Amino acid sequence: FESSGSQFEAQAQGGDSGGAVFYKRLGQWELTGIMNAILTYPNQHPAWAVFGNATTFADMSTYGPQITSIM
Repeated sequence: FESSGSQFEAQAQGGDSGGAVFYKRLGQWELTGIMNAILTYPNQHPAWAVFGNATTFADMSTYGPQITSIM
């Protein structure tokens, strides 16, 4: 943990697509999304997670009904 970091820091890594994203609301963990991509720097080695990378995810509140209908 870096002193300039945030208590909300997290970073996906290659192979994490499809993994769950949770949010703690009022003491209860809720499924919020599904990881789908990581945004990296040009020429960054794929096995590295670097400060400033971003994780993208599908928002379950938006896509949940479509996902449920397919399942």
